[in-house]
Amino acid sequence: MLLSQHRTVPRICRELGFGEQTHYRWRRRYGGLDVNHARRLKELERQNAHLKRLVGEQVLLLAEGWRVNRERVQPIGVLVVDACDSTGSNCWVSTPTRW
Repeated sequence: MLLSQHRTVPRICRELGFGEQTHYRWRRRYGGLDVNHARRLKELERQNAHLKRLVGEQVLLLAEGWRVNRERVQPIGVLVVDACDSTGSNCWVSTPTRW
């Protein structure tokens, strides 16, 4: 509307209080949308951001749970047979130090 009054984009942006790059970014992003579609897109973007935050929080909680469980649970009963004599009755057994 203001462009039809023979004003330039930089002048209109200054009058409305935002940068020229913002105008071009908005035009690239919302150029073919009517107002209802643009509002719906913004609402979906807000919902998506909210869901991403929730997923991120869950990932952090799961990671923390794994860390806590690793500290509490001690491995049991894992033995490695190092060697046996020819009869198989005398075997040397060790417990691994690293998992």
